Amino acid sequence: MAGLAVGALTLSACGGSNGGGGDGGSTVGELDPDLATAGMSTEGIVDGGEVKILITQGIFSLDPARMQTPNFGSQGGFLQAIYDTLFYVDSDTNTVMGSIGDTLEATDETCGAWDMTLKDGVEFTDGTPLDAAAVEAHWLRLQDPEVASPQATKLEGVTFDVVDDLSMTITLPEANCDFDRTISTGLGFVPSPTAVEAAGEDYGEDPVGAGPFTFDSWNRSANELNLVKNDSFHTEGEPHLDKLSFITASNTATVVDSLIAGEYQLADNGWTPTAVDDALAGDLGVQLRRPNGGFSLQFNQQKPPFDKVCARRAFAHALDPEAITAAMSQSELMSAPLKTLFTEDSEFYAEDIAFPGYDLEAAAEEVQECEDQDNPLTFSITASPGTDQTTAEYLASRLNEVEGFDVTVDVITYEEAYTTIFQNRDFNINAYPGGQRFYDPAPLFVDWLHSAGATNITSYASDEMDELIQKAQTTPGEEERIAAWQDVARLWVEDVPTYAYMENRQYFLFDKDLAGIYPVNDAQNLLLTQSLGYTTLD
Repeated sequence: MAGLAVGALTLSACGGSNGGGGDGGSTVGELDPDLATAGMSTEGIVDGGEVKILITQGIFSLDPARMQTPNFGSQGGFLQAIYDTLFYVDSDTNTVMGSIGDTLEATDETCGAWDMTLKDGVEFTDGTPLDAAAVEAHWLRLQDPEVASPQATKLEGVTFDVVDDLSMTITLPEANCDFDRTISTGLGFVPSPTAVEAAGEDYGEDPVGAGPFTFDSWNRSANELNLVKNDSFHTEGEPHLDKLSFITASNTATVVDSLIAGEYQLADNGWTPTAVDDALAGDLGVQLRRPNGGFSLQFNQQKPPFDKVCARRAFAHALDPEAITAAMSQSELMSAPLKTLFTEDSEFYAEDIAFPGYDLEAAAEEVQECEDQDNPLTFSITASPGTDQTTAEYLASRLNEVEGFDVTVDVITYEEAYTTIFQNRDFNINAYPGGQRFYDPAPLFVDWLHSAGATNITSYASDEMDELIQKAQTTPGEEERIAAWQDVARLWVEDVPTYAYMENRQYFLFDKDLAGIYPVNDAQNLLLTQSLGYTTLD
């Protein structure tokens, strides 16, 4: 199993407790395995208290049909809190587990159809039963072209047959033995059909779910969402907290200081280059893991120059990941040059699955090929203020030293990113959403690389890739499955639809009295917020 891909390295840092039982006084650059599980345990949690969570992206809708990215730091965190989830992928076992859902199994080894059952007695906070009909209503809404949900591609051609109140059969247009993972990572946030019907297009302003927390208030100008405990949550004894808030950080440079000062109690990835080191020095809890993949830039293949593979390969050959990491990371704890797509301790690792390396002669050859195709390498890198902008400016400066490149930087706000990048695709290359990290390839490879992928913002489309993905999704046997996904990865690094250059280690920074921080859903870092709680209340 993929599980937590941390075992081959050991990590610790100097300057304070690591929040997970280690000595916290070792040398920066080593990896302490205690950091991988810090804060996960729920032992000793007491009821009560409030947690304020800093996230990286603006809050634009509370409607799961509008969700673009189910990562914790974007939309997944607060959607899970409001709606819970049908199923999730457990971090330790790499298996699909039920929350609102009970069972989810392929009807036979071809995986063309699936039987799903739900737990009995789950209700939305408006009293509507969360039954098979409610799930069907949500998925039909995702499929509705007028809704234009970013998740619609995951259900394209899928049909549902409600068997009874708690069960349904799902029939796929093509066999997919990873469809349970697809449901777990984007399709499991189910809203009350009663509330959706009553609100129509305005649903999402006052959401109704069956999650551990209920909607209280939303300050749009401040990007702050406040939720309160759902006293009728379906699992007895949960949630533990009285209140949960999600706030978009307005200044990434002050995040760690705000946590140390106690203004906030939890933050995930995406802050300063030394966030983990600073948090450890400030005696915060730190959970740190090493997934596959890393920081990446997304090439827009709808327009020149990156609609040509010569431009993408020239870009990759012209940059040195070692130099980028030395200039940008400032912390051996948080990152390292990305040499292979899979880490050495991943079951999917193969030495040859590596992105094009730094090679100025190869870059010159690709530049010449682009010029022969009347495709000059004149473009801009789109980035948001902060670390993304700093990285973009550094990359532009290095590329402009290479003959044939003419690169500028286009700075947009976080609020503009959704419309500019996801909706309008108005960019050449961009650093949003910042990384492509994973433990198991499914379903994220599908989202990123399939021509109809839900988060394929590059518009990369390859019949060969689609066929390889389909083969990987229908290959029985663990060894055969690994080999099939490796073939997908090999084509990825050959076609270079994205440029990955630096490891993107995942972390949570938190108040040391906070516990139950157990990430699920692969590298999306989703938390089951019903498990969060304090071991000591002031």
